[in-house]
Amino acid sequence: MDVSLLATQIVNALTLGGIYALIAVGYTMVYGIIKLINFAHGEIYMMGAFTGILLVGVGVPFFLALPASMVLCALLGIFIDRLAYRPLRTAPRLSALITAIGVSLFLQNLAMLMWSASERPFPDLYPAFMVRPTGADAASHGDQYLDNVAIKLTERAGASLGPRNTTRDGDGLKVEFPLGSTSGDARRALRETRRETLADMPGLDLSADEQSLDHFLNKPALSVDLGGARPVEIRWKVVFIWASTIVLMALLEAVVQRTRVGKAMRACALDKVTAALMGIDVNRIIALTFALGSAMAAAAGILFGLYRGSGIGYRMGFHPGVIAFAAAVLGGIGNIRGAMLGGLVLGIVQVISSAYITDWLGNWLRGAPLSSNYAFAFAFGLLILVILVRPTGLLGRGTTERA
Repeated sequence: MDVSLLATQIVNALTLGGIYALIAVGYTMVYGIIKLINFAHGEIYMMGAFTGILLVGVGVPFFLALPASMVLCALLGIFIDRLAYRPLRTAPRLSALITAIGVSLFLQNLAMLMWSASERPFPDLYPAFMVRPTGADAASHGDQYLDNVAIKLTERAGASLGPRNTTRDGDGLKVEFPLGSTSGDARRALRETRRETLADMPGLDLSADEQSLDHFLNKPALSVDLGGARPVEIRWKVVFIWASTIVLMALLEAVVQRTRVGKAMRACALDKVTAALMGIDVNRIIALTFALGSAMAAAAGILFGLYRGSGIGYRMGFHPGVIAFAAAVLGGIGNIRGAMLGGLVLGIVQVISSAYITDWLGNWLRGAPLSSNYAFAFAFGLLILVILVRPTGLLGRGTTERA
C-alpha cells in the first residue's frame, strides 16, 4: 500500500468530514428543539456557496465574504422559519416535514432561475499571472514586447475582461485580473492579447512563458515525503478549512453551553411549554437556532467551494444534505457533539471506501473496480449497523416518555 496516497486520502477525509459536521449541526439543533427534520438545510448550504461566489465575484475579499455569507444565510434561515415553519408549530409533524421538502424544492428552483442550471467554478481568490518573454529575440525585444502587452491589456479593460493592474517585475510582467475572475477567462484574455501583440511584431522569434500566481491559500503549507510516489502535500486552504471548522464548532459549543441564549435553547429542547412558562420567548429561540444552523451550513458551502474550486450548482445541496443528516443520526440526533463526530466518521468512511474498498470489493466480486459512487453505500451501511447496535447513535442518550 502506498503510504503517501493513504495519508493524502486521510487529509481529504478529515476535510470533507469537517464540512459534513458543519452541515450536520444545523440538522441536529433544529431537531433537538422542534423535532423537525429540516430537509431544506442542504439548500441553505447551497445558497451559502452561491452567496460566496456572488460576493467574491463583485470584489469582496474572501475573508470578508465568508462571514458576510454566514450572516445572509442566517437571515434566510430566520425568514424560512417565520414564513414556513412557525405557522405549523402545533400541526402534526408530517405537515412540517412535507413543508420542509417543499421549501427544499423551492430553493433549488430559485437558485436555478437565478444562476442557471449549469455548475459554476468558485472564483479565483487571486487571478494573476507572470508573463516572461522567451525565444531567440527575448533579450533584444523582450522589453518592447512586454510594454506592448501591457498597453493592449489596459485597452481591454474597458471593453471586456481586462486586468486591474499590470506591473513590471524584473524581466517579466505581472498581470492581476479583477477579483472573482475565473482562471480560464483570465488566461484566455491574456493569450488573446499576447497573440495580438505578436501579430504587431512580425519577423521576431518571440514566445512567452506564463506562470499562474496562486493565492496563498492555494500554496502548500506542508510537504512530507513518506516514500511514496509523491510527497504528501497539505495546502493552506486545507489548514484554513480545518481551523475554521474547529473554531466554528468551539464557538457554537460555547454559545450553547455558556450563554443565556444557549441555556434557553437547552430548556426549549427539554420542554417548550415549561420554558415558555418560565418567561422564555420560544419562537425567538427557535429563530435563533435556525440562524445559527444556517450560518454553519453557509460556512460549509463556501469552504466546500474553496476546497473543490468547482461543482457549485443548484442541486449541490442534495447529497451533502443527506450525508449530513445521516451524520446527525449516527452521532445522536439532537446532540451537537454527536453531529460533529458523525460528520467526521462518515467523511472518513466515504473517502477511504471510495479510494480503496470499492476497488478491492469490485475486483473480488466481478474482476473490475466498482464506481466511486458506491462509497455512499458504505457510509449508509455503517449508519445502519450503528443504529442496529445503538439506536440512539454514538453519543445519543436514551429518553423515556412520561405518562
